[in-house]
Amino acid sequence: MLAAGKTKPGSGIDVFEIEKPKLGTKDVLIRVKNASICGTDRHFYQWTEYAEKSAREFPMVLGHEVAGEVVEVGKNVETIRVGDRITCETHLSCGKCYMCRANRMHICLNWKLVAGSFAEYELIPEFCAIKLPDEISYEEGAVLEPLGVAMHTIQRANIKPGDIVIVTGDGPIGLWVQKLAKMSGASMVIATGHRDFRMKLSKSYAEATEVIDVKKMDPVERVKELTGGRKADIVIELTGRESGIKSALAMVSRGGKVIMAGVAAKPMEMPITDLFCINEIDLLGLSGRLIFETWERVLRLVSAKLIDVKSLITQKLPLAKAPDGISFQTILLKV
Repeated sequence: MLAAGKTKPGSGIDVFEIEKPKLGTKDVLIRVKNASICGTDRHFYQWTEYAEKSAREFPMVLGHEVAGEVVEVGKNVETIRVGDRITCETHLSCGKCYMCRANRMHICLNWKLVAGSFAEYELIPEFCAIKLPDEISYEEGAVLEPLGVAMHTIQRANIKPGDIVIVTGDGPIGLWVQKLAKMSGASMVIATGHRDFRMKLSKSYAEATEVIDVKKMDPVERVKELTGGRKADIVIELTGRESGIKSALAMVSRGGKVIMAGVAAKPMEMPITDLFCINEIDLLGLSGRLIFETWERVLRLVSAKLIDVKSLITQKLPLAKAPDGISFQTILLKV
């Protein structure tokens, strides 16, 4: 079958032929209908430090945001049938470690990434298969995994009515976080960005209160102006860039929270004493989605048409053009 991914270390990705995955007793095989590109796929395209540390054996089929039709099921599969339309939870937990037993399966001590969506077929463990309601198309299903990251971000932030929330990063997850923050009762949602068409979407799609163009003004000073000097109750950092992280830490009020949801390409230093001992800032990490609470919330929102995910799909390409899609991602939105 045709697939796209890494055949060797270094920048770029390749399109190549590979054997169809072999079905396990508790696996389902899907014919991939739609797969979308994640920012982490771009790390592998650029071959960042993150990619070097995360790379598995070669060849490695990339992609993990997917929706497809089940064409085969393992002999011990009980809940999924041939013909079912599914998407995928990408964190496969062991079900046995302390975190799993404490109902925190998304940070299982032995979790494995379910990936390989940039292919004609993908193997998915039954445990990770999420049935799509009739109201949700394959296109929409392929972007529910990143929408789930946005939802989990909001769950971690625990926004209270009247909170001032800043979102750094204007990609799809950033736009969904902005929208969900507004829906959660934030009195002011401030977005930062630097691409004109994405900043317009922050206003028109996410309904952000204020959009700060970081190319034209200092976001920290602008936030002080907007908040009368008190800054934000909650800052959600989605860029993964050192500049974005430093801005996020400078824009949060004393006693506030910073949610770190972006994937950084390399380590960075931060002033620990000032941030935590003097300003009493809470720094919260984020991994994936709550299994399966986040999924239930996302499926209900999209089914009820309260979140329009198709509007953020700006380009559609065949599998053979996957390298183009990843190289274009910074100038497009969701591919």
